[in-house]
Amino acid sequence: MTDSSTLKIDPSKAPKDDGSSPHVEHWCMAQGCSSWGDFGFMPASGKGALSQLWFCSTHRAQYLQLRDRAREQAKAKDAAERPVLVENPEQGGLF
Repeated sequence: MTDSSTLKIDPSKAPKDDGSSPHVEHWCMAQGCSSWGDFGFMPASGKGALSQLWFCSTHRAQYLQLRDRAREQAKAKDAAERPVLVENPEQGGLF
């Protein structure tokens, strides 16, 4: 398997819809790839040309690894920033 950290997205390969057809060609947006983009994703931070990403099966796997890694890092950061509740044994409980 290739290293997922090497995935580079080429924004110039974003699908272009001129409105003349109900069909839009979407090629794999990985830099240097000329395969058909079978798998589409709508990243939360996507804007403009990157509002929807398309990848072939190989680059889909790389994208999913990067996306999952970023989600885990965000969860870990959120957990680290969340205040820790400490019970005070002198205060007692409700019951």
